[in-house]
Amino acid sequence: VSVAVFNYAPGGREVEADLAIDLPAELELAGGNSTRRLRAPHGEAASTAVRLRPTGLGALRFKVSARAVGVEGLEDVMEKVLLVEAEGFEVRETQTLVLELSEATSSAQHEVRFQVPAAAVPG
Repeated sequence: VSVAVFNYAPGGREVEADLAIDLPAELELAGGNSTRRLRAPHGEAASTAVRLRPTGLGALRFKVSARAVGVEGLEDVMEKVLLVEAEGFEVRETQTLVLELSEATSSAQHEVRFQVPAAAVPG
């Protein structure tokens, strides 16, 4: 994931910003630290890449905040949703059976078994 910090601070000077990355339990950093420092020239942007590794499926929300170093009140926060879906394709299997009930037997029971592959992803 690419993160950019734009410097629109008044005064026309370069700004250093500390980034903090807040991840849910289903996301982890794939190397690197959860805090970084960037230097952005006035009127320009500085960017960095954050490598994330999902440990679960679904819409995973994470947050990145940037706070200017040595400048009071300059802070910005970005929240982003990363949609993680399973690889492969969905497989549906059906089994048909007929239960014949009569006045003498008002209930019936039949066991149905499905084989779930070992590499199947829950969800």
